[in-house]
Amino acid sequence: MNDYSAPQDLLQDKIILITGAGDGIGRQAALTYAAHGATCILLGRTVSKLEAVYDEICANKGPEPSDCPSRHKRCYTKPLSANVPNYH
Repeated sequence: MNDYSAPQDLLQDKIILITGAGDGIGRQAALTYAAHGATCILLGRTVSKLEAVYDEICANKGPEPSDCPSRHKRCYTKPLSANVPNYH
């Protein structure tokens, strides 16, 4: 079996929306995508969990994510470009 190791910049300049980003598989996906250079939009219901993932990504020197609680009005009243840097 071949061992594959993804390059650190594999997802550079990519923007990825992660649902359920505060816990479990969504949390791990967000941390992994950010570790490979992606800007993550963190979507979930629990603000404190999203903030913890946000802080962990920043502490690991990943691209600054955008957190968006699923019940937060900001996510629905502003265009995506207002929440995500470099979104066109």
